[in-house]
Amino acid sequence: MKKILLITACVLTIITAGAMVLVKPLLNPSLERIHTHIVSEHQNISHLSAEEFEDIDSDNIVLFDVREPDEYEVSHIGGAIQIQPNIDVDEFDEDYGELLDGKTVVFYCSVGRRSSDLLARLDPLLKSSGAQASANLKGGIFNWVNQNKKLVGDKVHPYNAYWGRLVEDSSNIAYKPENQHENP
Repeated sequence: MKKILLITACVLTIITAGAMVLVKPLLNPSLERIHTHIVSEHQNISHLSAEEFEDIDSDNIVLFDVREPDEYEVSHIGGAIQIQPNIDVDEFDEDYGELLDGKTVVFYCSVGRRSSDLLARLDPLLKSSGAQASANLKGGIFNWVNQNKKLVGDKVHPYNAYWGRLVEDSSNIAYKPENQHENP
């Protein structure tokens, strides 16, 4: 009987340890881990670091913020055009196709998931529209804020409490623009 209990305890320990390996990234996310996963899913698109983005002449960039309007209203990177993550390819072409010729087109969202998904869908259109290059901003606006880069607006919308944990300084988080107060 003791042998069965000992074997059961060992098996449960192994199962628990294995489960923790699978669950740990969800419990303790990091922008680097998330970015690695995004790159593995979107190997056909480029990713720029914040430093690489800043090195590009701003006259040669078209920057798209792929977050919801309430996230954009709290803050965004200067010059960014807010678009919906699920924008239709034809609608994007109609609204922004003329801006792309000869430009580097950069997309960002909170961490890079929505912007990478959209960039992957739009990539053929970007190439046919004459875009010089296209890329996702690595780590999104959360990485931008974590590196103390300049924003239009002082704080960043965390998307939700779970993802907001990726913003290193919680005093940089806001759900509404600074000048907009909740009704009592």
